[in-house]
This record gives sequence, C-alpha cells and structure tokens, in this order.
Amino acid sequence: MIIEVARRRLLERLPAFFPPGLKEAAGKTVEETLRREIAPALKDLEAELTGAGSNLSLGQMVAEKINTLDLKKVENIILEVASRELRYIELLGGVLGLCIGLVQAILAGR
Repeated sequence: MIIEVARRRLLERLPAFFPPGLKEAAGKTVEETLRREIAPALKDLEAELTGAGSNLSLGQMVAEKINTLDLKKVENIILEVASRELRYIELLGGVLGLCIGLVQAILAGR
C-alpha cells in the first residue's frame, strides 16, 4: 500500500510536460527502490522498538530525542517561538490599551 501511494503521488506531482514514458520510468524506479528498502527499514524499526523494551512509551521516546539535541539549538527554537508569541501579545496589548483609552476619553468628555 505504501508503494502504491508513493507511486501515485509521484505521478500526480510530476509536471504535465513530462513525457508519459519518463513518468512511468520514474514511477518504476521509486517502486523498485521502496520494495528494496522498506522491508529492512521496518525490521530495523521493529528491532529498535523491541530492543527498547515492552514498557516503552511515547513520552520516553520524545524525552530521549530531546535530550540528544544540542542545548543551543533547543534554546534557539524556544526563543524563536516565544518571540513570535510575545510579539502578538504586545500587539494585542497595544490595541486593547488604545480601545480602553478611547473609551475613557469619551467618558471623561461627557
């Protein structure tokens, strides 16, 4: 099923100006490569999962992956996301402050 989906998606995404023979050759190449590589990859994955133990949880896997990351890289990712979110909070605060100021000015003018 994986091979068929990959082949179909490849053929759908190739530009229309590609000759049909070239599209078919590319599809066959992808199919042959996947047939050759999927079985060993699945066996490696199975061995990794069984080697990790039966009590392996998703949380443990994520924690292990995060622990192997470079600390500077993690810090940069967090700062990038936080700065983007803080920018929206600042903008929202400015708009809210403007609205409150206008309402106070209108009420004080009466």
